Amino acid sequence: MPLRQKLIEATFEVFDLIGGMEVRPGPMPPEGEVLSFSFSVTGMVGLVGSRKGMLAVHASEGLAMALTGNFLGLEVKEVNEDVKDAIAELTNILAGCAKSALVGAGEELRLSLPSTLSGKEYSLSPSPGAERLLVPFNTQAGWLLVELQMERATP
Repeated sequence: MPLRQKLIEATFEVFDLIGGMEVRPGPMPPEGEVLSFSFSVTGMVGLVGSRKGMLAVHASEGLAMALTGNFLGLEVKEVNEDVKDAIAELTNILAGCAKSALVGAGEELRLSLPSTLSGKEYSLSPSPGAERLLVPFNTQAGWLLVELQMERATP
């Protein structure tokens, strides 16, 4: 099964099990090198081994707060450490799915610990020469974009 499809299925499953919400495929973002975000939370996990890169989960603040609220059984009214932790955990789960798919295809990979960032406005540029896979989703609470960047590691 192609990596894109594995990420789609894993996202559906995670949101159903821990998020308690339905996700739908979303529109692709405009073509371009730089992704710009407003009122968003991003989780990132590094990939190292026979390839290097990262898997990132970018989410609207509304979705990040709703996911956290569903996950913890709390009402969440602002982006706080609980929200960042929930997005970091989601990112870690999806990075594990990507790693599993890639190792099954003969790659050797290790994952870093997840990190997060959030803000009113920020942008991220892809690594030069990296292959980039973008998988967008929508929910009632907001949007989500799963991004995978990878390139062959140099010996």
